[in-house]
Amino acid sequence: MMRNLILCALPWMLCLMSACENATVTAAPLAPPIATVTARPATAASVAPTGLPGGTATAVPPELVSLQVAAQELCAGLMIKPQITPADRGYDLSCAFAAGHSTSVRIQPFDRPGDAQAAFRAAAAGHDITELHGYPLAKWIQPDAALQQMGAKYRRAVWQFGRWLISVSAFDDTHFEVAVGPDRFMETIYRAAVQQRVNPP
Repeated sequence: MMRNLILCALPWMLCLMSACENATVTAAPLAPPIATVTARPATAASVAPTGLPGGTATAVPPELVSLQVAAQELCAGLMIKPQITPADRGYDLSCAFAAGHSTSVRIQPFDRPGDAQAAFRAAAAGHDITELHGYPLAKWIQPDAALQQMGAKYRRAVWQFGRWLISVSAFDDTHFEVAVGPDRFMETIYRAAVQQRVNPP
């Protein structure tokens, strides 16, 4: 009886196998990408030095490269992508770490260190001046008048690094310091500048 069942089923199995061999398989369409991935910006390691013996000229200013490195190291993985925009002089970096917690950084290059020094004195007026890597630095905390009861404040810093004036402002709308502060941004920018052999700029 089993032999009869196998013999009866054999033509059907051969038919099915033949149909599968001749069948046309249509690939399912690929799902659209979740997000558009932009090209990785230039880093300090990939940009040749400018204005140095044996250096290759590059269209990317070193202050812009330094901000790109800071954005990659300190603002990566945020829901809102960090933004770098041209300023009246130099470039601005804006990083939103959470609702009510953000940091803005500006690098302003000057033609002469004396011009940067004058701009630093004006920006640091009324605040104690210390040093960072041998260059003048001023840091202070400014409470936010509208949200002072919640502990909201700005952590501000200005630093004259050679011909650059670097300004950093970290805002937190509560007493929790979620935004990355000036110290880490200035150290990252300093390291990126040194990697580009911009020391002092």
